[in-house]
Amino acid sequence: MSNFLLDSITDVLRSGALGTVAGQLGQSEQQVTRGLQMSVASLGAGLAAKSQDKGFMRQLFDLATTRGIDPARAVSDPSVLTGLIAPDSSANVTASQFLPTVFGNSTNTVATAIAGATGMRPESAMSLLGMATPLVLGVLASQIRRNGMTAAGFTDWFALQRDSLLREAPPALRGIFGMPATTTRATDAAVAAGLAPYQPVRPDRWLWPAIAAILVLGVVWNVMRGNRATTATTAATPAASAADTATAAGEIARPSASSTAAAPVAGAMMSMHLPTGVDMRVPANGVEPKLVAYLQDPSRHGTDTVWFDFDRLLFEPNAATLAPSSNEQLHNVAKILVAYPTARATIGGYTDNTGDADANVKLSQDRASNVVSQLVVLGVAPNRLTAKGYGAAHPVADNNTDIGRSQNRRISIRITEK
Repeated sequence: MSNFLLDSITDVLRSGALGTVAGQLGQSEQQVTRGLQMSVASLGAGLAAKSQDKGFMRQLFDLATTRGIDPARAVSDPSVLTGLIAPDSSANVTASQFLPTVFGNSTNTVATAIAGATGMRPESAMSLLGMATPLVLGVLASQIRRNGMTAAGFTDWFALQRDSLLREAPPALRGIFGMPATTTRATDAAVAAGLAPYQPVRPDRWLWPAIAAILVLGVVWNVMRGNRATTATTAATPAASAADTATAAGEIARPSASSTAAAPVAGAMMSMHLPTGVDMRVPANGVEPKLVAYLQDPSRHGTDTVWFDFDRLLFEPNAATLAPSSNEQLHNVAKILVAYPTARATIGGYTDNTGDADANVKLSQDRASNVVSQLVVLGVAPNRLTAKGYGAAHPVADNNTDIGRSQNRRISIRITEK
């Protein structure tokens, strides 16, 4: 189940008004975008943690229907967003009254955690929490109207959203939301630093059906992509000349199609243990075991041209919006990066060569940036990640065929520092 709150503010995050908001707060637009994402995720988790309190849910129902602001309105009228951070705005008053009922005495802790994860000032993070409050209430109000829900119906419906909302909680705040903490020393340190992701507890009865579903999706996805290449080569291969050319532009090129081997299907599920004490079940031929093997290899130092292709990421057609089915692999990669906290990475976005070249570069950049944003929400520090859109550059297959073009539309990751 996707997080409906984060899904509903996608257009707000792309709004040009966030640049104005960033200027007013004295922060970068990237910091504000990520801060707003984390604020919405924090509010969602806080509400989910109180979803069994019927008195609170009744208050939430009333507040949503009277104080919410539809995100669509904020997108169509940019002045709405800038008005939300004004100290004397009604939205700010609503937030100052509502946030303590959600977070109790931990409101400042929430703002501080968001500030630490984004590099912004705590007061700016608090302003973004204030901005997020009426937007979240507006999303809830839209659901109430769309489904004709009463207060009781809203309470029952919201209970169904609980797990997906908690799953996206910023990791440094898991204790506030009553989430179970891990016991390993490395993980505790990562949690304290705001890096370790929350691992939701799922009933065992769902485990094997979930694994079966992942296997089927993995096989279908790899077949659709024509068993595209995922094994990257190093600078010692013939691709080194392309790498030398791209270095002048500040990035190292990925190897050409001729220097990569065809990738097998996802394969059987395997167990993988991370240094943080986290255990994962992943496809044996997926990107996850390849990434971990690279990070554990002492002979690799992040200076060679090794790219790994994500194999289970999906986007909406001709858009940068990630499909909900991408969540499983995004969570896995975030856990891996958290487990190796000194590693830094570049996320590369690629398209085929159809359409306008400039539009392709923009689309690939937006997709790579969205992947980075999601990894940050899942607990990876933003200063460890870089997004780069390459458009149709560095194809791994023949763009003259449908299969080749599908192989060239991809997201890849390169470890730049270990």
